[in-house]
Parts: sequence; structure tokens; C-alpha cells
Amino acid sequence: VIICLMMALSVSSPSLQEIFGMTVGSVVALIAYVRRIFSPLESIGMEIQNIQSAVAGIGRLKDFFAEPIQERKEPEVPDAAAAPLVIDDAAFGYGREKDIFRHFSLTVAAGEMVTITGRTGAGKSTLFKLILGLYQPREGQVRIFGCDPSRLAPAVRRQVFGYVEQQFHAISGPVAAQISLKDPRVTAGAMEKALHLVGLWDTCCALPQGLDTPFRPELFSRGQSQLLSIARAVVMNPQILLFDEITANLDSLTESQVLQALQAAAKDRTVLSISHRLYEAQGGRRVVIGETEA
Repeated sequence: VIICLMMALSVSSPSLQEIFGMTVGSVVALIAYVRRIFSPLESIGMEIQNIQSAVAGIGRLKDFFAEPIQERKEPEVPDAAAAPLVIDDAAFGYGREKDIFRHFSLTVAAGEMVTITGRTGAGKSTLFKLILGLYQPREGQVRIFGCDPSRLAPAVRRQVFGYVEQQFHAISGPVAAQISLKDPRVTAGAMEKALHLVGLWDTCCALPQGLDTPFRPELFSRGQSQLLSIARAVVMNPQILLFDEITANLDSLTESQVLQALQAAAKDRTVLSISHRLYEAQGGRRVVIGETEA
């Protein structure tokens, strides 16, 4: 703003040039000096932001280590005859804050597609964390094939859940590891099938070392990264798929490709989605969290 104001006043008319006593060349030189003054101030501001983020991180670590160690419980075995998901009068809130939602109940049958909708902050993504067993409800209960999801054995989880987040989170290693997550149970054939399903097989084969190419973010576009996350979710052929608003911030062409992959992945599976686009394309049942069922 300061630089623009100086330039406008200095070159707008000869009379103003006389008032300021500067030529255009003098203004250019002065602008360079002003930038030198403000550049260190901007750097200091960035460092202050980093310090604040670090302090907040330390606070979260202190809270984490202050948590009591929970007693390890025996894992439960899913009952294939039970409903894939039953939520009975559940309530949840963070810490001492008031509940995000209360008295929420939902039963999902095998092979059903359910879209969760609601206002921002209603707890849609939080509900997914409850279903995955990452959080425990304050009241009520969540059951996955008759089991508490937090008590599913780690080896069973990927066969029960496939979770696609809003952002793709890479791990160290080659492209193949982004799909298998270094799980020895994932075969080369299973990865090929998953990549064919989402339409990324030819793209991965064209890489310098194929699936053994060391992963770098620039190898894939944003949309392709989302497709890679879908392949990661379905590679173990899970019974339940969770899609967390993964078509957000995509252009129309990329969104169309992702939706096609979602529809292919959802076939013959139980699907819970936070995606209006997928609901419009695939149909199913819509449930409004925080309100009565629609």
C-alpha cells in the first residue's frame, strides 16, 4: 500500500513531483529501500507464527502425556451376521466443551449407501472418528458388526474399514507403499486391481520405475492423489468405506474422475459419505446430523 501510494503521488503530475522533490528514478530507488526495511519485519512475523505453533504443539503433547494409560482390552471379533453399523443414542464433545451432537442414532444395512449432511461444525467428520474407534462417545454406543470399533484387532481393521480423508497423507517409500502402507498382506495383484479400479494403473506404469518409483508429491496432481487415496482404501477389500468430503476444492473435470472412481469403489460395499456430489450421482439415503433424519 505504501509503495503504491508513493508511486501514484510521484508520477501523477509534475506539480506533485515538485512537492515531493523526486523523479521517477528516485521513486524506484526509494521503493527498493522500503522493501529492504519491510522484508526483515515480515521474516520476524513468520518466526513469531512458528513459535506460536510450536507452543501450541507443546501444549497438546503435555495434554497427551497427562492422559491416564488405558488398560489393554481383549480384541473383539466382528460378527458377519450383524449390521455393519449401529449407532445408538450417541453423544460426543471435546474435553470439557459442550456436546457437538446428542441423541444421534443410525443403523446402516449391508450394501447401503448413506450420505451424512449437516451444517459446518455439526460433527460430520467427528462422527467418522467415532465409527473408526479413534474417539469414544460420551453417551450411547457405536457398534461395527456387533463390536466396539476401538477393540477391533489392528490386523482386522483394514479388512473392515476403508477411510478416504479430505487430504492425501503420503508416507516415506515408493509409490507402492502409498497404497499398501507397507502391509505385507497386500499383494502386487491387489494393488494392480485397486489402481485399475480408480484409473491410475497406466499413470503408475508410466513412472520411471513403475510402482517402485520413490514417491514425490509432484508425481501426481491433486486429483490423482485423491485417486491414490481411494486405491489405498480399497486395496484390502474392506466391507465398509468412509468418504470424508474428498471432492472438495477440485475442478469439474477432476471431480468427475474422482466421482467415477468413488462409484466403482462403492459397488457391493457399505458406504458412508460426506459428499453431496456423490449423493447426487449415486443416490442412497441422506441423514442430517444434528437434526431429524431426512
